[in-house]
Amino acid sequence: MSSAAPVPSAGLHALRALVDRLGREAPAAAVSQAQGPLPGPSQQASTALTNPVLPSPRPLKTAQRHQASWQRLRTEQRLRRLRDALPAQAGPLHSASLIHRALAQMHAVSPAYLDAWLRSMDDLLAIERIAAKGRR
Repeated sequence: MSSAAPVPSAGLHALRALVDRLGREAPAAAVSQAQGPLPGPSQQASTALTNPVLPSPRPLKTAQRHQASWQRLRTEQRLRRLRDALPAQAGPLHSASLIHRALAQMHAVSPAYLDAWLRSMDDLLAIERIAAKGRR
């Protein structure tokens, strides 16, 4: 019996990407002042945990290919679930029908754009949920 490593949520992935982007955009002087002298090999692991500005290592090429495949499958599954959830008597101007047609057209024109757009929507929903928990 093998235990699979937990897959980070889309919100966590977006947060890591934001931290990486902010780390790249930070002025080099500010980063070097905050970090002090360059850490040695024994200090790199602890520095990466304590300093969130450091970019995370790039994923392996194989992992990137599989991630792209899984993202494509998730997108197609979402489109199927949306189509299956449409009411039987939905007219051409029914909101769910319009959304499904728009997403299906977006998928036909540019599947990569639809994947990116859905990831953005997932990230916004995750941020909204986090904000709602903070207000309680």
